[in-house]
Amino acid sequence: MLRMNPVMTQFLTYDTIQNEPMFAPNNYGGMLMVAENQATYIKKFLAPTFQKANLKTKIMLYDHNWDLPSYPESILNDNEAFDLVVGTAWHHYAGYPKVMSEVKAKYPQKDHWITEASSWKDETSEATMEMVAIELIDVMRNYARSYIKWGLAIDQNGQPHTGGCPNCVGIVTVNGTVPENIVVQKTFDYYALGHASKFLYKKAVRIDSNEEGPVHNVAFLNTDGSVVLYTYNQDKEDQKIVVKVGEKSFEATVKAEAITTFVWKSDKMSTGALVGIICGSVAGVAAVIIFVICCIKFKWCQKKHNEERTQFIDNEINK
Repeated sequence: MLRMNPVMTQFLTYDTIQNEPMFAPNNYGGMLMVAENQATYIKKFLAPTFQKANLKTKIMLYDHNWDLPSYPESILNDNEAFDLVVGTAWHHYAGYPKVMSEVKAKYPQKDHWITEASSWKDETSEATMEMVAIELIDVMRNYARSYIKWGLAIDQNGQPHTGGCPNCVGIVTVNGTVPENIVVQKTFDYYALGHASKFLYKKAVRIDSNEEGPVHNVAFLNTDGSVVLYTYNQDKEDQKIVVKVGEKSFEATVKAEAITTFVWKSDKMSTGALVGIICGSVAGVAAVIIFVICCIKFKWCQKKHNEERTQFIDNEINK
């Protein structure tokens, strides 16, 4: 019998069944749950309980890494389970984002979310701004509706820590060595997320753009009509770019190994107009053209990686 707290669950929009069901942890709560058992649990217990309680909570499958798409696919191949779930939750610790596009092609009615991704730092290696920025771009270009970093904050000793990753870092580090002078340090995760979440609003949708050369990118349309272009210049040299829409264009320079976010106002969506970015080094070598389907007015702003001007707001994007 499945018991639920009606006060708690009425505020629950999405639910995953088991965190990392193909891993049995030895120092925090968790267990193995094979796909067959998860399908049975959804059909016989979880979905009926939600329905009986008149809850609108949506069920997400799996909640584990990209390297085992056969797990969610086997559940989606079950007609009864298919109708009870909204899509798949993924973690980033193994496999590649393109798996989400492959699953999307097979089951286009179902969506995808990144529900856990962690940066790390130890004596021999650490995650970088480049890794996070490019991964954020890649997951959004492969149908993800969210990109959630885990966890939000730790102190100078990596606490609280209740098991699992011993060297993961937070979005911020809260240093309380001197209680009278607590220092909050923003990590590169904070800025990589902030360059997207500061400008993207709930119900934003991704719009198409091509990607070549050193400037990685992903583009979105907000419900207020603004277009957001999130870029990461992987090159060690600044890149001069020209953003072009039909006969109109503007120029800008994106710094080497840095994130730049562009925002401009769109009159309306139009499949007949293209926004393009012509990109090359400051020396003038053309490298890439990025196309975005939309019409625009020439009102735009550039947001650079700057501690005083960038803030983290929210890292979930919903259609």
